[in-house]
Amino acid sequence: MLWFKAWLETKSRVAFTVIWLAFFVGVLAMAGNRSRAPVPVLDALAGALMMLGFCWIFIPVWLAGSGVRTQVGFGRNATRGVHGSTHFTLSLPVTRARLLLTRGAVGLLQSAAIVIALGIASWVLLPVLRDHATLTDGLQHLLAVFVCGTAFYGLSMLAATLLDDTWHIWSCTLLIMALWAPPVRRLLPPAFDVFRPLVEASPILTHTLPWTAMAVAVAAGGIFALHALKVVESTEY
Repeated sequence: MLWFKAWLETKSRVAFTVIWLAFFVGVLAMAGNRSRAPVPVLDALAGALMMLGFCWIFIPVWLAGSGVRTQVGFGRNATRGVHGSTHFTLSLPVTRARLLLTRGAVGLLQSAAIVIALGIASWVLLPVLRDHATLTDGLQHLLAVFVCGTAFYGLSMLAATLLDDTWHIWSCTLLIMALWAPPVRRLLPPAFDVFRPLVEASPILTHTLPWTAMAVAVAAGGIFALHALKVVESTEY
């Protein structure tokens, strides 16, 4: 039942994410096909990865949630405080920890599925990836993208326990864009930068997995998730 409940809460987000990504990749593919100016291979690859980086980052942000705040993220009731169904959810004979973890598992599975689908679509529609990157490099890139995305997913989970759906998505989006800025990223060693595997340190370019950044991302995501668990269990809704 909880898995079905989580699906009902996320199906509109999944639909929005798929439609937005389809439009984005379609525009990117048409722009690449119409461009006739010669571009060095590495520059073309880096440009494609940079554009796709926006997609990779925000997939987990949009699909994460608390499992307790059942408010729909879009619509006229999106900013009216605690949704009535939240009280019904809390009255169920289920622990808050289980609600959070089930919702988190569903969102992660959906993120993985969309990352794979986006990777396949990009491979098919973008010749620069298909012609100049091996299948192994592409699979390693998808693995790095998903693992590094766990940091953003954990952050979005934590924000979902503190804010209503609409506000938690916007706050995470603005925060991640700020963290992606070069002045902020220079504060950390490059190996710890979870943004680098999406673009300049992608396995498509380096032909190796960014193990350190992936470990940092998993640790950060785990810390965010544990803190979200504490918030859910201690908050009076």
